[in-house]
Amino acid sequence: MSIFLTGDTHGKLERLSNTNFKKNFGREANKDDVMIILGDFGCIWSPASKWHTKETHYLDTFSEHLKGTLLVVLGNHENYDMIEALPVVERYGAECYQVRDNIFIVKNGEVAEIEGKKFFVFGGATSIDKQNREEFISWWSQEVPNCATMDKGIQAIEDNECRFDYILTHQMPIQALKELTTALERKYMRLECPVMHYLTEIHEMIDFKKWYMGHWHMNQKKGKYHCLYDDIIELKTNKVVKNQVIHI
Repeated sequence: MSIFLTGDTHGKLERLSNTNFKKNFGREANKDDVMIILGDFGCIWSPASKWHTKETHYLDTFSEHLKGTLLVVLGNHENYDMIEALPVVERYGAECYQVRDNIFIVKNGEVAEIEGKKFFVFGGATSIDKQNREEFISWWSQEVPNCATMDKGIQAIEDNECRFDYILTHQMPIQALKELTTALERKYMRLECPVMHYLTEIHEMIDFKKWYMGHWHMNQKKGKYHCLYDDIIELKTNKVVKNQVIHI
């Protein structure tokens, strides 16, 4: 069994195809493997329309060929109304929205246990482009979790004695931002995000080995922090594969 992580997919899952896994890792994924997308899944987006039909077919086809399990962290560019209408099930000890038999979106503030390792999961972020989007069409306010969800996350942290192997988020805490970006870069970044502030606070509560995040469309790592965009990392070996998608 292996666990693989990648960043935002925005509705395009080709990097996780069997063909690309065989090329990049020397084998196809198997039924015990777990793939994790760190937010902005983007494959559940359009309501009943011609685009919805295409999305449904795309997901059905991907699910049919997926030999392992896909877990998704919630991002900011997600259709939350459609996601929240999905059935809720438990996978790896965490409450998830079930997308397909082998595709699940993990609820915020949940703790998943995979291969004996504990993962604290908390998605969401403020869309910096929301002024150019339309509510309920291309932007949803649920991108920022409410206070009850944030409190639930803190309770889960305390219930697990503040100790985790891995933290999986879409946004990053300030502590990671300072490690992964320069002061000049931060000067031009919009950092007014309640999720970032929340993660900054819980960072001081927890003991963890590695923190993985997406959102910023960069592949950068330093110390305990690893921000992923289109790279894929195999958690067990720490092998990083640069995205070289074969379109099939």
